[in-house]
Amino acid sequence: MEVVGSRFARLTVLGETTRHVFPSGKSARQFICRCDCGTEKIVLLQSLRAENTKSCGCLVIERVRLPKTHGATTNFYKTVEYRAWQNMRMRCENPNSTRYKRYGGRGIVVADRWRKSFQNFIDDMGSRPSPNHSLDRINPEQGYGPDNCRWATVSEQQNNRTNNRFLSVFPHRISASDALRLSGSPISISTFTVRLEKGWELDKALMTPPAPPHQRRKKGIPWPSSPQIL
Repeated sequence: MEVVGSRFARLTVLGETTRHVFPSGKSARQFICRCDCGTEKIVLLQSLRAENTKSCGCLVIERVRLPKTHGATTNFYKTVEYRAWQNMRMRCENPNSTRYKRYGGRGIVVADRWRKSFQNFIDDMGSRPSPNHSLDRINPEQGYGPDNCRWATVSEQQNNRTNNRFLSVFPHRISASDALRLSGSPISISTFTVRLEKGWELDKALMTPPAPPHQRRKKGIPWPSSPQIL
């Protein structure tokens, strides 16, 4: 396994240095690592792989300094806010992440202030308002930072997607996801948008239950006119 360039918790491996010699005479490989806070530290390879060393020491300091208003304990790294911060960095900075291509791979980055520490992130964002909220970028084409992030519900995030559809329902303009939510429709957003693409009328597209596979129409059969899709 190539160690240089790999990431272990908050530590990124920069290069190998001289082997560490124990009093018994045995030796072990050790590497120079850079912590997310910018501090460099020499760490034994076995400590990295066993996750015994996760930072330069700043992680322990953050656990102590984390504001009580956050409702966290010394195990704050198990909170949803910490997981949101960790996952945000993973998809933007770790090429091995399954979501890296959609984020870091297309230029989405994390602000230096938030990369420096979780403390800065929680100072700017505060606690998650409810279990229905998650971290969201206001402008999906820009990166993660205090000026472009919020805690948002699934509905708010769907409305913010660049590929969301909007319906012109005189005199209003609403998103497809909001149309589903307001109507109480039992169908999924994907089924709804496919129906609109096929020319279904708005009411019919919203309220018709999904048909069993053997009853679905074949391609090429015309459908009634659709509402204007902007």
